[in-house]
Amino acid sequence: MIIFIGNELHSRIISRLMMENGVHVNGIEYPVVGSGKARLRLNIMPQHNEKNIDKMVAIFHRQYKIANKIMEKSM
Repeated sequence: MIIFIGNELHSRIISRLMMENGVHVNGIEYPVVGSGKARLRLNIMPQHNEKNIDKMVAIFHRQYKIANKIMEKSM
């Protein structure tokens, strides 16, 4: 599953925060994709159930907000 982020730094921050919270994601950024088109790749397996997906979405939502705050402070 691909989650489009856009900004490479933002993508790296979210990726790191997700990993720290037990969700393995791969960041994909330039030169693999165009500049400013960074994204995260999540591997969903048959063993993942609805509860796992809900947990991942909740973690992503929290970490995305934290990453936004970090980005705002750095600008």
